[in-house]
Amino acid sequence: MIPGHQGRYRQIHFLGLTSAAELVIDDIDAFRSNIFENNILDQWHLDSKTLDTLKNDDVKLLKLGHLWIQKILLGNIGQD
Repeated sequence: MIPGHQGRYRQIHFLGLTSAAELVIDDIDAFRSNIFENNILDQWHLDSKTLDTLKNDDVKLLKLGHLWIQKILLGNIGQD
């Protein structure tokens, strides 16, 4: 663990980053279902056109998944 980052480590562990990353990388359909059923994207303030695209475009959803993992790891990355 990096000194001074104990809080972030606890947060990542609590959020289950391993499970999140596995969803994004290994099961894009389960990731899609998860983010829409649990309203995870509400905090991102995405317009309806973007949301519709994410429902049908695996590549765009995968890119968003990578941003989501970065947000978990690093905090805010300009998506709020």
